[in-house]
Amino acid sequence: MDWESALGELVTFVKGVAPDVWAIYAKQVTLDGIAFAAAALGSLMASIAFFNLSTKDIKDEYGNSNSGVFKMLGYAALVFVGGFAFAALNRFVNPDYFVIRGLLNLVK
Repeated sequence: MDWESALGELVTFVKGVAPDVWAIYAKQVTLDGIAFAAAALGSLMASIAFFNLSTKDIKDEYGNSNSGVFKMLGYAALVFVGGFAFAALNRFVNPDYFVIRGLLNLVK
């Protein structure tokens, strides 16, 4: 028996035995995906704000320009955009995996 068929049988079994528990975890996975998508959007907005600040000539108390710092923060925020977007996409594309993972964590 290969893993795909075993996983399919497990999904069918759990959906039949405990449809309410499955529905609750499926809803939680969807909400997690929405939260990750919102975090990606927030990180994207922060990245845009940092890049916008990097174009302005803002000086600190010593007369040094901070544009390089803002540009570096903008790039760091873009890394978070990618991570959060990847996590959200995983939950939207393959929610059954995360539901099974959540149910198995209950058993441990």
